[in-house]
Amino acid sequence: MTKTIRTTLALAVALSLMAVGLPGAAVATKSAEVKVTLVSNGGDFSGKVKSKRGKCKADREVKVYIQGGNSPDRSSDELYNSDTSEDNGDWSLGNNRAGEGTYYAYVGRKSGCKRAISESVDVPRDPFDEEDV
Repeated sequence: MTKTIRTTLALAVALSLMAVGLPGAAVATKSAEVKVTLVSNGGDFSGKVKSKRGKCKADREVKVYIQGGNSPDRSSDELYNSDTSEDNGDWSLGNNRAGEGTYYAYVGRKSGCKRAISESVDVPRDPFDEEDV
Protein backbone atom coordinates (compact mmCIF):
# COMPACT_ATOMS: atom_id res chain seq x y z
CA MET A 1 0.00 0.00 0.00
CA THR A 2 1.43 3.33 -0.96
CA LYS A 3 1.92 6.24 1.38
CA THR A 4 -0.76 8.27 -0.47
CA ILE A 5 -3.37 5.50 -0.08
CA ARG A 6 -2.54 5.07 3.63
CA THR A 7 -2.79 8.81 4.21
CA THR A 8 -6.09 8.96 2.31
CA LEU A 9 -7.53 6.03 4.31
CA ALA A 10 -6.37 7.51 7.61
CA LEU A 11 -7.95 10.84 6.68
CA ALA A 12 -11.19 9.12 5.67
CA VAL A 13 -11.33 7.20 8.97
CA ALA A 14 -10.60 10.37 10.98
CA LEU A 15 -13.30 12.32 9.13
CA SER A 16 -15.80 9.48 9.66
CA LEU A 17 -15.10 9.41 13.40
CA MET A 18 -15.45 13.18 13.60
CA ALA A 19 -18.76 13.07 11.73
CA VAL A 20 -20.12 10.46 14.14
CA GLY A 21 -19.04 12.53 17.15
CA LEU A 22 -20.37 15.86 15.91
CA PRO A 23 -24.10 15.27 16.44
CA GLY A 24 -23.53 14.24 20.05
CA ALA A 25 -21.32 17.23 20.70
CA ALA A 26 -23.74 19.63 19.04
CA VAL A 27 -26.72 18.53 21.15
CA ALA A 28 -26.49 20.08 24.60
CA THR A 29 -28.75 18.71 27.31
CA LYS A 30 -31.06 21.48 28.47
CA SER A 31 -32.50 21.55 31.94
CA ALA A 32 -36.21 20.80 31.94
CA GLU A 33 -38.76 23.39 33.03
CA VAL A 34 -40.28 22.71 36.44
CA LYS A 35 -43.33 24.14 38.19
CA VAL A 36 -44.27 23.71 41.84
CA THR A 37 -47.73 24.44 43.22
CA LEU A 38 -48.80 25.25 46.76
CA VAL A 39 -52.36 24.71 47.96
CA SER A 40 -53.53 25.68 51.44
CA ASN A 41 -56.53 24.03 53.00
CA GLY A 42 -56.86 26.00 56.22
CA GLY A 43 -53.09 26.04 56.66
CA ASP A 44 -52.55 22.39 55.67
CA PHE A 45 -50.18 22.56 52.68
CA SER A 46 -49.91 20.28 49.69
CA GLY A 47 -49.11 20.64 46.03
CA LYS A 48 -47.45 19.16 43.01
CA VAL A 49 -44.08 19.30 41.27
CA LYS A 50 -44.78 19.39 37.54
CA SER A 51 -42.45 18.76 34.59
CA LYS A 52 -42.42 16.98 31.25
CA ARG A 53 -39.34 15.08 32.47
CA GLY A 54 -40.26 12.39 35.01
CA LYS A 55 -37.05 12.65 37.02
CA CYS A 56 -37.84 16.31 37.62
CA LYS A 57 -41.11 15.44 39.44
CA ALA A 58 -40.06 12.52 41.62
CA ASP A 59 -38.04 12.59 44.82
CA ARG A 60 -37.71 16.39 44.95
CA GLU A 61 -37.35 18.24 48.23
CA VAL A 62 -40.12 20.83 48.43
CA LYS A 63 -39.47 23.57 50.99
CA VAL A 64 -42.26 25.82 52.23
CA TYR A 65 -41.21 29.27 53.43
CA ILE A 66 -42.99 32.02 55.37
CA GLN A 67 -42.72 35.09 53.19
CA GLY A 68 -41.51 38.08 55.20
CA GLY A 69 -41.72 40.83 52.58
CA ASN A 70 -43.62 41.66 49.40
CA SER A 71 -41.98 38.87 47.39
CA PRO A 72 -40.22 35.55 48.05
CA ASP A 73 -36.64 35.88 49.31
CA ARG A 74 -35.15 32.63 50.57
CA SER A 75 -32.11 34.47 51.95
CA SER A 76 -34.28 36.15 54.61
CA ASP A 77 -37.58 34.22 54.67
CA GLU A 78 -38.08 31.58 57.36
CA LEU A 79 -38.22 27.91 56.36
CA TYR A 80 -41.55 26.59 57.62
CA ASN A 81 -41.37 22.89 56.72
CA SER A 82 -40.45 20.51 53.88
CA ASP A 83 -41.49 17.29 52.18
CA THR A 84 -40.24 15.04 49.38
CA SER A 85 -42.37 14.63 46.26
CA GLU A 86 -43.77 11.27 45.18
CA ASP A 87 -43.10 9.71 41.74
CA ASN A 88 -46.09 11.59 40.31
CA GLY A 89 -44.94 14.89 41.84
CA ASP A 90 -47.47 15.01 44.71
CA TRP A 91 -46.27 16.31 48.07
CA SER A 92 -47.98 17.20 51.35
CA LEU A 93 -46.97 18.57 54.75
CA GLY A 94 -49.92 16.81 56.36
CA ASN A 95 -52.19 18.33 59.00
CA ASN A 96 -50.05 21.06 60.48
CA ARG A 97 -52.40 24.07 60.59
CA ALA A 98 -49.98 26.85 59.63
CA GLY A 99 -50.59 30.18 61.29
CA GLU A 100 -51.57 33.43 59.63
CA GLY A 101 -49.11 34.58 56.99
CA THR A 102 -47.98 34.37 53.40
CA TYR A 103 -46.28 31.17 52.25
CA TYR A 104 -44.60 29.82 49.11
CA ALA A 105 -43.04 26.53 48.00
CA TYR A 106 -39.56 26.15 46.52
CA VAL A 107 -37.85 23.29 44.64
CA GLY A 108 -34.11 23.60 44.02
CA ARG A 109 -32.17 22.71 40.91
CA LYS A 110 -31.40 19.09 40.17
CA SER A 111 -29.21 17.76 37.37
CA GLY A 112 -31.25 18.25 34.20
CA CYS A 113 -34.05 20.08 36.07
CA LYS A 114 -34.60 23.76 36.75
CA ARG A 115 -35.63 25.24 40.09
CA ALA A 116 -39.14 26.54 40.74
CA ILE A 117 -40.99 28.85 43.13
CA SER A 118 -44.76 28.65 43.58
CA GLU A 119 -47.19 31.51 43.70
CA SER A 120 -47.52 32.94 47.21
CA VAL A 121 -50.54 31.84 49.25
CA ASP A 122 -52.10 33.81 52.10
CA VAL A 123 -53.32 31.95 55.16
CA PRO A 124 -55.84 34.04 57.12
CA ARG A 125 -56.00 34.24 60.90
CA ASP A 126 -57.85 31.28 62.36
CA PRO A 127 -61.00 32.66 64.06
CA PHE A 128 -60.91 29.73 66.51
CA ASP A 129 -57.30 30.32 67.53
CA GLU A 130 -57.00 29.70 71.31
CA GLU A 131 -55.45 33.14 71.86
CA ASP A 132 -58.67 34.79 70.66
CA VAL A 133 -61.14 32.65 72.65
